[in-house]
Parts: sequence; structure tokens; C-alpha cells
Amino acid sequence: MTPPKAVDTAWHLHLEQVADWMAFQVATGRALPHQTSMVWPSNKEAYLSAHGVYRQEFDETPPVPIWPEPGNLERLLWEQRLAMWTMALCAALLLIAPFLKGGWGMGLFVAATVLGVMAITKFKSSGLGPQEISNCG
Repeated sequence: MTPPKAVDTAWHLHLEQVADWMAFQVATGRALPHQTSMVWPSNKEAYLSAHGVYRQEFDETPPVPIWPEPGNLERLLWEQRLAMWTMALCAALLLIAPFLKGGWGMGLFVAATVLGVMAITKFKSSGLGPQEISNCG
């Protein structure tokens, strides 16, 4: 199973307290091993499995702010990749802007800065920021 990043981060905090983690497993009667795996989308099926286990275990839909809807993952990852590429392009434009003559340099600098801020805003609001799919599963 591959949980969202927020769940995996909380899991890692529990794992740091080995004795408490072992006591928790004994108290719940469950062995909850932690294995590192590849990040989604390679583990799309693992995420869908974790999402399904949550629904089964708690008899409710996982909270969307923490668990992105499985149907939205493709779109969210596409938006995140687009924002990352846009930020990389803006960084490149900001590097060459000072070497351009005339008003082109300043215009390019301003345009790249605005575009970069917009991309960062989109990246943070894409729904995967802190909720991104974990690289552990």
C-alpha cells in the first residue's frame, strides 16, 4: 500500500519511537510493516489499495485534503509537472535576462518572475503539495 505523503510522514514519526511503535502493534494485534517503494504513478495500484483499505477500515471516504481522490491523481500530477517545468523555464529566463540589451532584459525578467510566481502558486495549490503520494509503501 502507498499512503499519501501526510500519512507517511506521520507513520515515520511513529517509527522513530521504536519501543512505542512495537507496543502499538502489540496493542492493536496487527503487524504494520513499513517498506520503501517507488513513488506514484509507479505505485498507482498501491495507492488505490491504501485508499480502499481506509474506506473499508473506517467505513467512510478518506478526507480529500489528506487523501487525493483517485480519479483526480492523473490531472493533479499533470498540473504539478507542468508547474515544475514552467518554474524551470522561468529560472532559465531569469538567468539570461541580464545579458539581453535594451528593454528586452527587464521585460523578460519581469515576465519570468510573474510567470514563476504563478507556477509556484499553482504547484502549491495543485492538491499534491503536502498531500502528495508517498514514496514509501
